[in-house]
Amino acid sequence: MNQQAVLHIIATHTELYCAVAQEWVSLAKAAIRARGKFCVALTGGNTPRELYRLLASDEYAKQIDWSATRIYVGDERYVPHDHPDSNFGMATATLLAHVPIPAGQIYPIPTQAAPLECAVEYAQTLQRTLAINTVGVPVLDLILLGMGEDGHTASLFPGAGALDVHDRICAAVYVSHLTSWRLTLTYPVITAARQRIVMVTGNTKAKILAKVLSDKIANDLPMQRIALAAPTTWYLDKAAASALPMDKT
Repeated sequence: MNQQAVLHIIATHTELYCAVAQEWVSLAKAAIRARGKFCVALTGGNTPRELYRLLASDEYAKQIDWSATRIYVGDERYVPHDHPDSNFGMATATLLAHVPIPAGQIYPIPTQAAPLECAVEYAQTLQRTLAINTVGVPVLDLILLGMGEDGHTASLFPGAGALDVHDRICAAVYVSHLTSWRLTLTYPVITAARQRIVMVTGNTKAKILAKVLSDKIANDLPMQRIALAAPTTWYLDKAAASALPMDKT
């Protein structure tokens, strides 16, 4: 079992999202105390929708200093932000439109130009608005991640060229099996973040999760590269965790 993984196995989806929301609150308060702001990159897909709705609820929204929060996006589909497939559009509809965060503190990945141009523009945004570490990489306080049934995370897919990008902050990726462009933060940014939280639910991801968290290295699993490179906190429901060694959970 990966020794850098911190596992939280939670019985129900409701309890899982509540636990992640509470950790968001705690990390936000700590970051604001230490550095005056909380910089977080959101994830897309279906898994985080309920988390975002929960964060927008009175119970949690009132605990967060939105005036000191900066919102980024970990990856994006190459579609307009008002398109149904847009990760930023989903985050806006479920969270950002319902909390008092200043518009100038929200940094979506641009999609209005050519993909490569959008990637360069977003890299410049991160460099301009985030602290930079000693090797020149922007540092987020938190990046939220999900994981697909093929072991991908953000828009880092098995076999994609972006897996070997270490000299850029954001990459444009053509995903052939989806016949579409994606824009994604790269490994250096993801692993440089102060905290990584991965949410995984459902038994369809149980086997791939066990491989990702195994000590046996599989070069075709993008999520495993992150899990092995940096300490990562995992929030799993029982179905997703069902293939893990029981003595390690």
